[in-house]
This record gives sequence, C-alpha cells and structure tokens, in this order.
Amino acid sequence: MRSLPQSRRMREIAQESALFGRRSFQDHATYAARSLVGMVLDYFSHTEYHPSPHQVEKDRSVFFGLIRCREWMVIPAGIIIQFCYGSVYAWSIFNAPINSLLEPNPDKGGAEITFYIALGVLGFTGALFGPWIESSHPRKSGTIGILVFYSGHLTTALALFVRMISLLYFGYGFVAGFGLGIGYVSTIEAVSKWWPKARGAAAGCAVMGFGGGALAFSYINKLLIQHTSLPSTFFILGSVNFVVMMFCLQFIAPPPPGHNLDGIQMVTDKDRVRLRGEESRMEEVNKSTNIHSLAASLPAVKMPLAEALKSRDFWLLYIAFMSNI
Repeated sequence: MRSLPQSRRMREIAQESALFGRRSFQDHATYAARSLVGMVLDYFSHTEYHPSPHQVEKDRSVFFGLIRCREWMVIPAGIIIQFCYGSVYAWSIFNAPINSLLEPNPDKGGAEITFYIALGVLGFTGALFGPWIESSHPRKSGTIGILVFYSGHLTTALALFVRMISLLYFGYGFVAGFGLGIGYVSTIEAVSKWWPKARGAAAGCAVMGFGGGALAFSYINKLLIQHTSLPSTFFILGSVNFVVMMFCLQFIAPPPPGHNLDGIQMVTDKDRVRLRGEESRMEEVNKSTNIHSLAASLPAVKMPLAEALKSRDFWLLYIAFMSNI
C-alpha cells in the first residue's frame, strides 16, 4: 500500500522535471534568438571607422608613403578599379566559346548561369559585408576584394582547363562574385567619403568606370579569345586586372577625421520655408547669403543602418535598383 503513493509521487516528480526541462530549453532558445537578433542589429548599427592617431598620420601619404594624399586622387583610382571590375558585365562574350568547350551540345547552354550566380553573390556580399567595409580601412577591404576576385579568375582558368562546369560556377560565380561584391562597395565607399558635398557625383564617376569596363572588355575579351586559349584568357585577364587594381589601390586612403559631417543635414518643407524667409531678410540688410549656407546651420541627423533598413525610402530604392540593374 505504501508503494502506490510513492510511485505516484515519483511520476509527478518526473513530469515536473520534464516540464522544467522543456521550459528551460524554450527559455534558452528564446535567449539565443534574442542574442542573435541583437548581434545582427548591433553589426548593422555601427559602421564608423575609428583609426588610431598613428594610422591617421600614416594616411596623410599614399603609394607607400611617397606621395602626399590629395582628395582628387581617389577619383581616377576609383574609376580604373571599377573599370577592371566592370569586366564581369562582358561575360556574354564567353558564353558561346565556353559552351562549345564544356557542353556536348553547345546549343544547350550552361555558361550563362555563371553570370547570374556572380551577380547574385555580388549583391548578397555587398549587403552582408557592407558594415564591415564601412568600418574598415579601404585598402584592407579593397585588397581582400581584389585578391578574391583574382582567385576567381585563376579557378575559372583551372575549370576550363579540366573542363568542369561545376568548378566554373564555383570559381567565377561564387569566388569572383564574392570578391567583386567586397571590392565594388569598398571603392564606391572610399570615393564618396572624400567628397561629402558631392557624394553622388563622386560615386557616379566611379560607377562610370564600371560601365566603361563592361564596354571595353567586350572587345578585349574577343581579342584574347582569338589569340589564345580560354584558360589562358582568364589567367591573363585576371593577372592584368590584379596588377592594375593593386597599383591604383595604393592611391586610396580614408579622409582625415572631421572631413565628413557627423550625420546628414535634413531640410524639411517647413525648414525650407523658414530658411527662405531668413534669406529674404538677410538680403534686405545687404548681407551676402543664400539658402544653402543657411541650411548648413541645421543640426545633422544620424540614422544607423539598422534604422535605415526599416524605412520606406530604403525599400523603394531597393525595388528601383532590383528592377533596373
């Protein structure tokens, strides 16, 4: 008779232990999920580059410390680097020769997929590593992008030599696409930081190089294919691009502290009306001023990347770029 209550009590204890275990697991899972979300938000919220005083002094010179750094230098360097990266948009020249080399039926295709993979990896890499690129030295992230992009060309040359299309997808699609994503964003970011009052124009100049490279390499790739084999084409193409980009990268350095505003001055419709009224009053007393100089007195607004990702404007821009690029 005594064993019956004891066994019932033991079952109750076992049930309570199992319930506690499930709750404990759920609590740990919830805590882990919140920690992961917090880490992601923190990663996308802190994108500032904080150089040491020694690094600031070192960045006053470029090209191994031999030349004094000037803000105009980043424009031609960025254009040429983007020009080399633009070779990816001339991939269509390789489709027919690669399909003839790797596919029993050239009309079936397969080489075209490489370009789609590379562009997809480019976008994903740029988004994922954007905060790290923003908070790193441009020569550090730029060197990594160039090295990986070059590795993708070497892997592509090997894939064509052994005639393995899966290695081609991996080499140019994933590896070169990964390097392209880091290098593309790194160059645009470095150029635009030097010109805080003309970010669009500066970034546009660099992107112009990317488009120019797509046009020029359409002819360069044809010449290489005509005079050498496909594996040698990618080896030569990658090697020349590597040397040129690494040379130009030595002329890129971050601007000194204080060169950029700590945030962006946002001018609303109400501010614009008020500023125009102040501009009219200043003109009445013969003081030289304009609405742009008055707008410079407005406080700067800082928006972390995590907050920008929640904004409607960001997603409208995202849709526009996704539809056109």
